[in-house]
Amino acid sequence: PEQVAFFIRQAAIEWCKRTSCWVEALAGQTVVDQELYTLTGPDNAAPFKLNWLKLVTDVGETKADCVDASVLSEAKATNDACLRAALVGSLVELTPAPASVADIEAEAVMVPTEDAATLPGMLRDHIRPIAKGALAEILAIKAADWYDPGLSAAHHSVFSMTAQAVAIQTSRARSKAKITGRRRHNRFL
Repeated sequence: PEQVAFFIRQAAIEWCKRTSCWVEALAGQTVVDQELYTLTGPDNAAPFKLNWLKLVTDVGETKADCVDASVLSEAKATNDACLRAALVGSLVELTPAPASVADIEAEAVMVPTEDAATLPGMLRDHIRPIAKGALAEILAIKAADWYDPGLSAAHHSVFSMTAQAVAIQTSRARSKAKITGRRRHNRFL
């Protein structure tokens, strides 16, 4: 049972990464030198990718370019003045560091944590393809009596194709939400 739960959790993590179907608004607070921030979000969840981030100071709000860690390192090396943000583990790193203590507001694609005891309710709509992904991995265990690479490949194919379709739907819904300003709850599907 614990091994099955492990594979289901791994499939759910991969599903969320591929589809960006779980999005949350997050708040952050300074950790060290106004450069590192923690993000406060739901239990059993971790941010995977920043969609947008803004810095809120006494002076006003500043929107940051959300980049990956390698781009952030380049910006630091060149002393680029454009505000950039990147996820570094569970922290958000900003460069250049704000001159004063600030709060941040962000929207991020979320994934279940590796040790999550339960999956979020919003994944209920996606449980069948997630189960297919888990089953594909279970059937691919060579040392097991149930090893079946052909059936594993078939389940993996269904998982991948469905994830691709949902990713397209999520992207379209996000684009439409930007135009109309409407979203359904904390997710796009």
